[in-house]
Amino acid sequence: MLAASEEHLRVAMVQREAILGQPFFVVFTDSDPQAPGITALRAALARVLKTGEPERLRHLRYALWGPAGSLEERWWNIACVPVRDPAGSLLHIVVQAEDVTAVVRERQHTRETVRGLEERLSTIFNQDVVGIAFAELNGRYIAANERYCAIVGRPWPELRQFRKQELAHPDDRRDVVAALERVSRSDSLIIERRYVRPDGGVVWTNSSLSVAHDAAGAPEMVVAVVQDISARKATEAALERRVERRTEDLRAEMLERQRAEAALRQAQKMQAVGQLTGGIAHDFNNMLTGIIGSIDIMRRRLDQGDTVALRRYLEGASGSARRAAALTNRLLAFSRQHAPDSRPLDVNALIDSLQELLTRTLGEQVVLRVLPVPDLPLARADANQLESALLNLVINARDAMPQGGALTIETAPARLTAQEAQRHAEARPGTYVRIAVSDTGIGMPPEVLARVFEPFFTTKPPGQGTGLGLAMIYGFIRQSGGYVRLHSRPGHGCRVELYLPVAEESVADEAQGVAVLEPPQGGGEVVLVVEDEPAVRLLVTDALGELGYVTREAADGPAALTLLTSDERIDLMVTDVGLPGLNGRQLSARARATRPEMPVLFMTGYADSAWMEEGGMEAGMDVIGKPFALGALAAKVRAMLEDAAPR
Repeated sequence: MLAASEEHLRVAMVQREAILGQPFFVVFTDSDPQAPGITALRAALARVLKTGEPERLRHLRYALWGPAGSLEERWWNIACVPVRDPAGSLLHIVVQAEDVTAVVRERQHTRETVRGLEERLSTIFNQDVVGIAFAELNGRYIAANERYCAIVGRPWPELRQFRKQELAHPDDRRDVVAALERVSRSDSLIIERRYVRPDGGVVWTNSSLSVAHDAAGAPEMVVAVVQDISARKATEAALERRVERRTEDLRAEMLERQRAEAALRQAQKMQAVGQLTGGIAHDFNNMLTGIIGSIDIMRRRLDQGDTVALRRYLEGASGSARRAAALTNRLLAFSRQHAPDSRPLDVNALIDSLQELLTRTLGEQVVLRVLPVPDLPLARADANQLESALLNLVINARDAMPQGGALTIETAPARLTAQEAQRHAEARPGTYVRIAVSDTGIGMPPEVLARVFEPFFTTKPPGQGTGLGLAMIYGFIRQSGGYVRLHSRPGHGCRVELYLPVAEESVADEAQGVAVLEPPQGGGEVVLVVEDEPAVRLLVTDALGELGYVTREAADGPAALTLLTSDERIDLMVTDVGLPGLNGRQLSARARATRPEMPVLFMTGYADSAWMEEGGMEAGMDVIGKPFALGALAAKVRAMLEDAAPR
């Protein structure tokens, strides 16, 4: 050792005097004289002595004595540079050493960390939990673990020949390509797609896609972590099918329930009509007595040549006939099946139109009082169902007064405040129309009162009641947005209050029919009358003849077709609906085949609207209900001929 720098002395922790003149490897030694570091440095110095050329050593492991008196492991970058005299002879060697221990240890730590990560990644990559695949940005596979290969059903040597989108289900390939494009823009996303295996099987997968970047930060490859969710999808599909089937079952059940409810309503109507039979038969017999008796007296007077008092008997017979017709029409309208149709409704007018029918229902022992409030607001409800509800209440009241009594029907507006509505669980605050039906009958005890709205609950003897009347009334009122209150005590009668919501919109007053003082006259038009009842056919043809029409008549459909297929002029056909064999509608269809512009007027003894709902009518057709006034017939015929005339 010829010389040493201050830094060298500091690092080696020695005094200059202690090392100068000493052999280098005595001062800088190792616990092992044959340590790789000493061996490498000796060899480097030997090469410098031999060749005279500098030598450099990188990351040379060479231990030095430390402050604690023990050797410390160090790493050095060493340069051995020869120094020559002017003659070129080697004088000595300068050994320059740079301590790179910190750098080497950091790199060792980094390598150990990377090695650990590689081992962990390798473990994750090769585990059998999820499929992992690396692919180029265009979808070409770079690597895939065994689980991924098992999911898509292809071994790695075969899989590496494909791109991801080529294995996708045909319906999903476009979505897979779009997903790769999104990921290439540094997006991450999760997709559910189908892949087709070589055997044709389809596997559903959940793929988490992300992009890996190169050292410059550019997208380099796509990393896909894939799970097989085929079992879950199969379960979901099975659940969806079950839900669809259940939905269909519920829909069918709802339709069946609606049909059952409609059937129950109809049954209640028919039961009510059945209970009316006795009273109606009595009234019809009275009316027929008036008609038949008046006709007999008029015939006798005519035979005697006495025509003075005929008008009085004519008016009596006509009045009885009109009352019978009105009662028949009311029964037909009431008994006809009808879909619920809530509209603005004049409750007072409806009750007034029912009053005669209700009176006959109650019989002679029960007095009916109707107390309407003037200027009652319109209610929103189905008129047909309200009629049915009132008739059922009247029948119940009649049965509760076997010894007779009084029945009162009152109407009034009612307002329910929020505080009052809390006392009625099913009521809402608002304005209502109240219809109260009170009787002086036997009343009901509390235990019966608590169950009166239950379906099929009845206190009547077997065969005399279904227990559906009040239940149907309750359902109708609740469906209309109202509520029901019932008060009764044994021996003190019963009071049922129906609350219907007030209609927010108004209803236009229907044009009132104006009596025709003089029937409109015909102008020689030809009218074909088709009627199987001789008396009715004679009446219609004679009436039309007196009005100025030329009439042709037929007793049935085939006879009418003979005229219709001839060249004879026919401007309008008046036909009964219920003809034997070929009925009126069938006849009109055959007639329209040869005379498409000919108007047709149907006569029917059934409810007009019921017949129209069943089949409907084409343009140029109309209907008139039996019995009818001759003036009404004349007005219909004249209007239809004028509408059919060329303009």
